[in-house]
Amino acid sequence: MYKLYQYKPIKLGFVILCQNCNFAHLKNTLNSINVCYPATKITVVIQDKCEDYPKAIKGGTTLASMMNKGLKEMSAEWNLVIYADGWVKDRLDIKYSYFIESNKDILYPISKSRSTNYNFMSHDNGMMIHKKAFTDIGEFPDEPGETSRLMWAASALEKGYKFKGVVGGKFF
Repeated sequence: MYKLYQYKPIKLGFVILCQNCNFAHLKNTLNSINVCYPATKITVVIQDKCEDYPKAIKGGTTLASMMNKGLKEMSAEWNLVIYADGWVKDRLDIKYSYFIESNKDILYPISKSRSTNYNFMSHDNGMMIHKKAFTDIGEFPDEPGETSRLMWAASALEKGYKFKGVVGGKFF
């Protein structure tokens, strides 16, 4: 469908997960997206225990339930799932678009950490997914920690999806 390693104009949206009710981090992340991507669609998911936040939806208590709620509600063609944590860099849509071949690609960042080890999708922070992919693959199972992510990834692989790591894909 797309040509690899060439820029493609994509409609990027953001799914922001605010796990610890830290609204200062959420506000910082929202401000960065509004500055760098002024016309983009944003879905904000907070935990059930948090007080209400404008335009945020409550997504349960676990990371898997928050991911499921946010990915169900995403409205852009391609969506970047991030945690409310910091200032989002500009031009991520351009950087990630070079690695998209089809709507069956799921991209995630590989970045070097302070301990000099490479971080290969140690969490879902920075996963970019097409809107149709989540409906096709299904929800993240509500299992503890890594198990949920691995079960969902296995289901995605069975359905022909490709996971692609973007080296240097830091977005904060």
